[in-house]
Amino acid sequence: MKIVDVGHGEYEFRGRVMTRLGKFYVYCITPIDLWHPLLPLEIHLAEMYRNGNLNGALGLEAFVEQAKEAIVASDQGWEGDVREGPYIVFLPFDVQTGPGAVCLKQNSNGTTFVASLIPMPQLDEIDMDREEWPEGRGNLLAVLKRHG
Repeated sequence: MKIVDVGHGEYEFRGRVMTRLGKFYVYCITPIDLWHPLLPLEIHLAEMYRNGNLNGALGLEAFVEQAKEAIVASDQGWEGDVREGPYIVFLPFDVQTGPGAVCLKQNSNGTTFVASLIPMPQLDEIDMDREEWPEGRGNLLAVLKRHG
């Protein structure tokens, strides 16, 4: 895991002023094969646009872009070729739930990168060299629930 600061303050994103989120915790883990019940970004955006939540959609896209910046800056082997994702992990924050992590699976070797606004120590337990996970190969949700 590496902590990457993507900056603070405001910046322009697609003609709107957005707020930089500061630090991300970036994990490089063995390939994820089971994404359910996580949904890809496109599904979330389609739902937001369908419901007229244009600000929410723009905010989600900006969040994903900052997470991608953090993954690249973490210098953990990201090659830029996406096989799957981005998948969005929604997390509880104070009294509401919001996007809290982004998952991307690299095409060349299937390595998965997770950029999160909060630490996910359970991801540190995944051994990149081990073929089998305790919960079954590539079951991200089971690993995340362990420390819920």
